[in-house]
Amino acid sequence: MRFSRGGKKKQLAPISALSKQPSGGFPSQEFKIVVTTFSKRFFSDCLPLIKELRESGVTQEIIVGVNGDFNSSFDKEHRRKFLFELAKYSGVSPVCFSTFRGLSVVWNRSILHGDSKITVVLNDDLIVNRESVLSTLEILAKGAVDSGICLLNLSWSHFAISSSVFDDIGYFDERLLGIGEEDPDMTFRFESFYGFTPPTISADGFIHDSSSEFDSNVKSGKGKYSLFNWAFIERKYAFGTGQHSRMFDLPGEKVLEELQLYPAEKWHLTLQKCLSLDSRVEIEKFIEESL
Repeated sequence: MRFSRGGKKKQLAPISALSKQPSGGFPSQEFKIVVTTFSKRFFSDCLPLIKELRESGVTQEIIVGVNGDFNSSFDKEHRRKFLFELAKYSGVSPVCFSTFRGLSVVWNRSILHGDSKITVVLNDDLIVNRESVLSTLEILAKGAVDSGICLLNLSWSHFAISSSVFDDIGYFDERLLGIGEEDPDMTFRFESFYGFTPPTISADGFIHDSSSEFDSNVKSGKGKYSLFNWAFIERKYAFGTGQHSRMFDLPGEKVLEELQLYPAEKWHLTLQKCLSLDSRVEIEKFIEESL
């Protein structure tokens, strides 16, 4: 049985046998979960999703990236009520933005707010299948351990990513100031570096029940996605010749280099153990080895 965003039972079309998640034991993977949301979807999407995850037995840390609204001061009372309800769930931490930031920023900074090297990133407009969500999350996280990135059902609405990918090719491009094009950009860079496209698993732990709510103050280009991001991606890449990618319609060549983001993060991950040391000699040794 699947459950809708309101927690009410919702019958969906049966999933074909081919796309059923395989049964069997998977070694438990350590991972955290990131969910992104904004004011119009606090109560209709995000809170019901958190409720369903916890009531389904999901115990992993959940970080909620709370975006602001573009060209509008956020409603303090609306956000207060949302954060009050969110605080009722254990192990759920908000990362809040007072103004609108691009999805790349919300993803990057939410991912950095947890310690697990593997992150499962979820849209807030998902339907949870209580019977298979735990095993879906496990196999998705295992896919990221094995391959760096793993998609669920060929969609970036629910994917897992390893911090090793950020070390190798960088973070999601924060020059994408709106919403959209983050996934084809990361796919192209991933394929260029690793030589294969991010793999996908087929499972029914989540169904993307796409919400029609979006920030209407951000001008759209493709569907509800930002015109700015579309324009930027066509400046970052020269299309027509070059590398074929699963996510771009035309072959392309990257002409703008990546920005170096969060250079101190690797330093933090390597040296945070030194905070518990009381030997200055040992600390200086670790610092020297890391320079």
